[in-house]
Amino acid sequence: MKRFVISCTIALAVTAIARPGAAQCKTDIDCKGDRICENGQCVTPAAPVAPAPVAPAPAAAASPAPAPKPIFNRPKPRPIAAFEKGYLEFDAMIGVGSWGQKRIKSDDSDYQDGFEDAGVDSRSAGTGPYGGIYVAPRWAASPSFHIGPYFRIGKGENIGVRIEDSDAIEYDDDDLEDIGHLHVGVGASLKFGGLVGSRVWVGGGLDLGYHRTGIEDGEPGIVGIDEPEKYNGFELLPRFCVEIFLFNLSGFKMSIPISVGAAIVPFSKWKASDDDVEEVWEDDYEAYVWAWQIEPVIMFGFAIGA
Repeated sequence: MKRFVISCTIALAVTAIARPGAAQCKTDIDCKGDRICENGQCVTPAAPVAPAPVAPAPAAAASPAPAPKPIFNRPKPRPIAAFEKGYLEFDAMIGVGSWGQKRIKSDDSDYQDGFEDAGVDSRSAGTGPYGGIYVAPRWAASPSFHIGPYFRIGKGENIGVRIEDSDAIEYDDDDLEDIGHLHVGVGASLKFGGLVGSRVWVGGGLDLGYHRTGIEDGEPGIVGIDEPEKYNGFELLPRFCVEIFLFNLSGFKMSIPISVGAAIVPFSKWKASDDDVEEVWEDDYEAYVWAWQIEPVIMFGFAIGA
């Protein structure tokens, strides 16, 4: 009996000791520090295991980039600067004819009245077609403005004269067939404009100078005088110009100029001086033939310079 009591006492003691340990905690809050509650006991948590790296999925094979399409571009022509230093222009000149008026003037009123009464004081006049040359060396003051001298000469046949409102002098066309005329002009030449595009120069020109027209065999209808006549006066040559440049080689250029304009003679004068005509045209007449004239012209040729 005594052993039984001692055994029960020992069992109760062990049970009392073990029970408090089993009830050490109920939640993580009951544990100190970073320990956690597991099965009623506060324990240190195990270190987390890092997840194994996941291998990236193999990238899809990139498709090759398409080859660039060839681009065929024609090289643009290089612009050619206009003449920048100086050049020589040489043109063929074609006159399609001329129109104008001639009047006999005398300081002596009696003679002037006689001319008017005879119906020879005022006449319409003109020339037939003619051909010639035009030469102009110019200095390029700037790419758009050029200046220099000019010289032109033209020759043709068939100069026509019509007596206005008068039957005092009569002749037919056969009288004019072999009468030639020679035109000469010299003076200062101006040219201005600019490039339009890469090779075309567009602008204008104006010549101012001295004009001389010679009628080789004399003109019928001037009070019986058949001597050669030479008209002297002032002339203008305005025109529209187009110039096509062909090449530019180390600053040396060549172009084809084409011009359309008119040779205008606002005033020219002629007076008989030959001794053979003094019986008809005496110095006492103090008379001369005054004329004006317009000659449409076409010019084309070439120009070379730098």
